[in-house]
Amino acid sequence: MVNASENAHDVVAKLSYITPTSKFNRRYVAPGAEVNTGVYEDKDVLIRDARPLRQEITLEKNGFTLIDYITKV
Repeated sequence: MVNASENAHDVVAKLSYITPTSKFNRRYVAPGAEVNTGVYEDKDVLIRDARPLRQEITLEKNGFTLIDYITKV
């Protein structure tokens, strides 16, 4: 189990990961049917709010950056 975070914006979510025993992962899709050959399992994952670290995160160093986007919502 993932430890709880002190940051109110952090969340624990269940994400599906393919199991190490799945040798091949194929997805077949046809009208009315879908089949996966891989086996998946849910894992609890802590998703942290990176906004407090905004000044430390750069595209060059971390592979992404955080930007502000103002909406009317």
